[in-house]
Amino acid sequence: MRRLLRRAGIALLALLLLAAAAFTAGVLYPDEALRIEGAPAEVAFLHGSIVNPRDGSVLRDATLVVSGRKITALGAHGTVALPPGVRQVDARGKFLIPGLWDMHIHSWFGMSDYLHYPLYIANGITSVRDMGGCLDQEAPFFACDASKRTWSARAEAGQAVGPRIVASGSFPIDAQNRMSDGFPAYLAPASAADARALVAHAQASKWDFIKLYNNLPRDAYFALMDEARRRGVAVAGHLPASIGAVEAARAGQKSIEHAALFPLECSSTAAAQHLQQPRPRGAALLREILPAYSEPLCREVFDVMARSGTWFTPTHVTRRYEANAANPNFLDDPRLAYINHAWRFVWKLDAKRMRKELQQPGAQADYTAFYRKGLELTGRAHQAGVAVLAGSDAPDAYIFPGFSLHDELQELVAAGLTPAQALRAATFDAARFAGQEARYGTLEAGKAADIVVLEANPLDDIAHTRRIHAVMFNGYLYQQPQLERMHAFVRGKAASFAVTCKAIWSLLRSREFRNMFAD
Repeated sequence: MRRLLRRAGIALLALLLLAAAAFTAGVLYPDEALRIEGAPAEVAFLHGSIVNPRDGSVLRDATLVVSGRKITALGAHGTVALPPGVRQVDARGKFLIPGLWDMHIHSWFGMSDYLHYPLYIANGITSVRDMGGCLDQEAPFFACDASKRTWSARAEAGQAVGPRIVASGSFPIDAQNRMSDGFPAYLAPASAADARALVAHAQASKWDFIKLYNNLPRDAYFALMDEARRRGVAVAGHLPASIGAVEAARAGQKSIEHAALFPLECSSTAAAQHLQQPRPRGAALLREILPAYSEPLCREVFDVMARSGTWFTPTHVTRRYEANAANPNFLDDPRLAYINHAWRFVWKLDAKRMRKELQQPGAQADYTAFYRKGLELTGRAHQAGVAVLAGSDAPDAYIFPGFSLHDELQELVAAGLTPAQALRAATFDAARFAGQEARYGTLEAGKAADIVVLEANPLDDIAHTRRIHAVMFNGYLYQQPQLERMHAFVRGKAASFAVTCKAIWSLLRSREFRNMFAD
């Protein structure tokens, strides 16, 4: 028996050593971003229909010429001279739109360049706003600015497949942020002095903007906004629980994220909630706010946000997930094939947490009503002049990089925007928010050659933005074989043992991630 136990022990040890060796090999195995060889194309798209999202017009039977990574000419067919030797692409029956922008994404670890970014291009998304940065340079949870700048530059140079990152925010700024444990106190500002120190740090670190999260004391928030205005640092993100939307708009917050905004702020209980910290959460909060809707409050919020130029990124797909987290058909999404096993596990844990929440008496109805009320109020806010942006929050739980922006465009139409208005939110208005409408957002001579060729008119049905025939990013033309290669590349990475090992190791190493789950 002892000999048998000894042999079993040796076998178990050998298996453990073998597993450790395999895991180490997976972590060390080199993974690189996708590169598709080619050069910026000199192309003439012939007989296509050019959609202008700024005014919803369509120029039919048109010619569009690209050279030197820019659109050099466009007009009715027969009125545009073609350069000698230009490659001619028959766009008959096709609709050309500007490259799409996803105005709320996240980049995880040092892996998004090959796990996520090709899916943005494959889905016609040529520009993104990244809403998170890192604290720990050595083992980040969110990818660090230096990495994202490198990835973006390589993509624009054709050295990797990925979108242009037009702006990258800080890590989430929150006075109760466990991610910042062990870092300087001002990175989780609980006082006005800390908040001003944070803004000075943001300016010195050259952050594109400060990304706010849920918990900031009122004095810290207003000091942060005052110091940011003085130093010229942009501020965007969540509306802290202690602050009203009217206050945030008047203080100069550039954008407010997520569709919870208006159901919360249009409630007659909102003012009391701003002073009640911590305020109720989950179904208890929804039961408090939904019956307390106030039309005058809503009108005031819409009016002040519109007059202040405060933008709104609703990310309705996140509220849709919450309302459907107990629906097995919703969770059994075929696009999971694009999500690595380690991250799928994290998503499943989140869905389990959300299902438990929905099992409370009345919670399913409350979350469904909350989601639908968010849609209704987004449409009304847009009608009242609040500028709306299209953003997905990928890769949050069951939010698929690239794909989910198209889901969000359909949510915006469900909210009451026309297809033309939804398309504008993901093109011209996104570029205008970034102050780059002179270079992007419409197809005009002199602008960047970011073009999506569609099989059908998106102004008839916004779902047609999914029917992608070809994508041009910064002058690089990707047609069906290249687009399918992008899809296949990410599916392969999602299924990769080595990538799964890297993802697990990144989570284990990240002090930010460990802090989030510390007792």
